[in-house]
Amino acid sequence: MEEILNDMGLKLKYAKTIYKTKGPFAGTGKERANELMKLFKDQNIKAIFDVSGGASANQILGYLDYEIIKKNNKPYFGMSGLSVILNSLYKCADIKTYHYTIAN
Repeated sequence: MEEILNDMGLKLKYAKTIYKTKGPFAGTGKERANELMKLFKDQNIKAIFDVSGGASANQILGYLDYEIIKKNNKPYFGMSGLSVILNSLYKCADIKTYHYTIAN
C-alpha cells in the first residue's frame, strides 16, 4: 500500500504507535486515539489513511475529541472493522469518511 500511495504522489506520515505493541495492538486505546488526534491537528496532513484494521477500533472512541476533529476537517479512509470509527467520525464530527478494501 505504501508503494501505491507514494506512486500517487502522496507523502506518508506514520503515527508513533504504528510499531508499538500492547498485547496484540499498537499501543493502548488512549495512545492510539492521541496519535489519531495529532494527525487531525497537523495542518500539513490533508487526509488520513488508517491501515490499522479494526479489531480494537472501539477502544479509541471515548478518547476522540470530535470538536477538534470537526475544526480540522480532513477525509478519513479506513477498512475492515474501522467502520466503527468511520461511522463515528461521520456522525459526530461531520467529516467525509471512506471505506476501502485491500486485495491480498
